[in-house]
Amino acid sequence: EGFGYAAGDGYQAVELLYEGGLMSMLVLLPDAGRFEEFEAGIDSDQLAAIRQDIAFRELDLSPLQAWIEQHPPKV
Repeated sequence: EGFGYAAGDGYQAVELLYEGGLMSMLVLLPDAGRFEEFEAGIDSDQLAAIRQDIAFRELDLSPLQAWIEQHPPKV
């Protein structure tokens, strides 16, 4: 499937479109061991730069989908 994707120093980002494509969720994935550094450095300017770098790519998110199906949210 196609998704918005960007990677930079210390992170990857995936933009997931909701059905209909009118809204999306931006998921930021800091590199392993760099969460605190990434969290401390993120601000509105960096977030805008990440969003600017998002490009459409074919990504296989089936492993994530399988994990979600095995671990449904508890309501």
